[in-house]
Amino acid sequence: MQETSAKRRKVTSAEAKTLSRKRSVLSACTRQEVRELVRTPSYFMNCVLMAFLWPVIFIVVFAFQMVRNGESFGELLSMLDLGRGGASAIALFVLFCLSLMSGMFCYVAGTAISREGKNFYFMKVIPVPVRTQLKAKLLSAMIFSTAGSTGFSLILGIIFAAVFGLPVWMLPVLLAAGLAVNVIENCLQLFIDLLRPKLSWENEQQAVKQNMTLMLGMFLCMAV
Repeated sequence: MQETSAKRRKVTSAEAKTLSRKRSVLSACTRQEVRELVRTPSYFMNCVLMAFLWPVIFIVVFAFQMVRNGESFGELLSMLDLGRGGASAIALFVLFCLSLMSGMFCYVAGTAISREGKNFYFMKVIPVPVRTQLKAKLLSAMIFSTAGSTGFSLILGIIFAAVFGLPVWMLPVLLAAGLAVNVIENCLQLFIDLLRPKLSWENEQQAVKQNMTLMLGMFLCMAV
């Protein structure tokens, strides 16, 4: 399922220097993880794309409900008055929870070890410390989950600021909280998958869709 065709061409000396420049081990491992996630259709559809698709669906539904129930939102707006400290704190907490939910749909960290499958022994024989490999898996998960949930939080924060009067200075607080919660979520999911990885599978979809350990990690994130 991973076979592709490659174009054969001569590279220039400048391109050769770019392709052969020295990188740190952690950077090389992280790039390898990101490329595998993007280039493998099953991993991209089930692990990466969901982190961006779910926020889009939520925002579209939220906007549709605002248009449909304009009077109800007007009454809610007059009741809350988000310019006050208490109401602003409640709105910030709601946005924080939504950011937490958005991060749960990124399955990169929850399948980090399971994706190795029968090649799991390769992690033990290459001359790279396992700690470095786990850091690379965590960093690759943070790249996608942070991009998805942080963008989602920022869009919702701007909507709350423009429509409901949420103070603009709370947006950096929201982004910082979203980043912190992404670290917690990804560490939890990676730890669970490290304890009970699903290494026996025939195709890439089974590593994600038939992985009960992934569901356990999601439940832990819900508890958080």
